Amino acid sequence: MTSSNVSEKFVWGSELEGRGVMTTFDTMVGVSIWALTISAVVIGILNLCVIKKLTIFHNSFGAFWVSRTIGEIGSNIVHVLYSAPVTVLQPKDIPPTFGVTIFMIGYFFASESCIMHQFVSANRMLAVCAPLKLALILFNPEVRRLFRGKSKTVTNSVEPFADQTTVAPPPQEPQ
Repeated sequence: MTSSNVSEKFVWGSELEGRGVMTTFDTMVGVSIWALTISAVVIGILNLCVIKKLTIFHNSFGAFWVSRTIGEIGSNIVHVLYSAPVTVLQPKDIPPTFGVTIFMIGYFFASESCIMHQFVSANRMLAVCAPLKLALILFNPEVRRLFRGKSKTVTNSVEPFADQTTVAPPPQEPQ
């Protein structure tokens, strides 16, 4: 496989490296990436503070929202620390495995965020369609194991809210 210049050989990972020369366009795009992703990280941190302060969010919805926000913050930090500087500086000496590793970290957090959107949607659907059965569903040991087993990140972000839920526990069977 060759690049557009027939006299050059294609080098694996070369598409992950910069040109070695910065242009005005690179600077504008890189600074835009920085501005947007730094804003997203700051807003995400503020979102976590709001969820922690307001007791109305100390329930399953808030726990899912915390996990989703952590996924978004992690994904955006990858852009703040890697994508924007590489776009602005255009370095040529980045090992391809480093770029792929950074991509995988960003992909993990982005996937985390997308998966948690599904949990938030399911939670809201249950709250609207079956509000009286919501506690039975969410306190079911198998459902809790499913939510906790999704990933270590979710478990760590959900745990602080696990005992502060505002959903009433399921009714006990008469003995």
